[in-house]
Amino acid sequence: SLSVFGGKRDPVTKTLQTSPIHILSSGLAGAPAATIIVQVAAAGSHTIALSLAGSVFTWGDGAHGRLGHGDGNNRVQPTRVSFDECGAAGSVVHVAAGSQHSLAVSITGALFTWGCGQYGALGHGTEEDCTVPTVVDHLLTGGGGGHTLLKEEEEGASRGHVIVQAAAGAMHSLALDDCGNVFAFGAGDDGRLGTGSDGVGVDALLPVMLPSSAFRSPMGGSRSSSRVMQVEAGYAHSLAVSKDGLLFAWGWGETGCLGLGSQDSPCTPQLVPSFARGRRGGQGVRSVATGFQHTLILLDSSAVYVCGNAGPMLGLDDAD
Repeated sequence: SLSVFGGKRDPVTKTLQTSPIHILSSGLAGAPAATIIVQVAAAGSHTIALSLAGSVFTWGDGAHGRLGHGDGNNRVQPTRVSFDECGAAGSVVHVAAGSQHSLAVSITGALFTWGCGQYGALGHGTEEDCTVPTVVDHLLTGGGGGHTLLKEEEEGASRGHVIVQAAAGAMHSLALDDCGNVFAFGAGDDGRLGTGSDGVGVDALLPVMLPSSAFRSPMGGSRSSSRVMQVEAGYAHSLAVSKDGLLFAWGWGETGCLGLGSQDSPCTPQLVPSFARGRRGGQGVRSVATGFQHTLILLDSSAVYVCGNAGPMLGLDDAD
């Protein structure tokens, strides 16, 4: 079941959709009857939905090809994105929406990107736009650093990094592989890539793997790294949640959206001190979500924390 609300004003009635509207399976162009939606992702002006069968549907603003239909046209109805030429890799298990680009992870561990390629946000080694889903070859060949896995049927042959999750910001992207390695690419200003570089000219046109030492666990000694289980990207800030329930943040922090207790913008991952004890200390972070300038943090205890730009988006009244 899929419901939507909000968005731009209706051009005829001049009103906003302030209550959820149920989108029936019949409203999904190219979808069979009784399609089951299991994940949705929304950016500033486009939306992505993923079905249980691994099909991807997009709608909204089509500029730069961000909808993946081979053109720059807008779509007012959820429309199936074609992965027909990708074979088994065309069955998708995860999607992410950036400001002007889109990402999808296939069941085989391949990462597909499309939309605006400015600053290298698509990870293809250029700044060109892509209007259809295009695999990030650099990760398939084991690029970006780190070790690579081997095909069971071809001893000694590298099959690259198996991507399990991805996140998209304004003009940067993050990817996570099944070994807990974090990759970043796209715009590098404000330290959002976490590579230790900040400012103009530090964009990454290809995925770069962040060192595992960047995610150290204070509970395990100076050499102990905490395996990353989730990555998330805001407009210009980035976050990672580890297996130990630790939260790491980096990038643009002017609004306090990193939760570091300051407005600094670090260019490498920093441990968020409020949850530095992780699961061992009863402060385990389960997952994070980001907005334009704010962050939401869900703990194992089901408690929700917020940080960033003050206002209604934080869910706090004037007294808090």
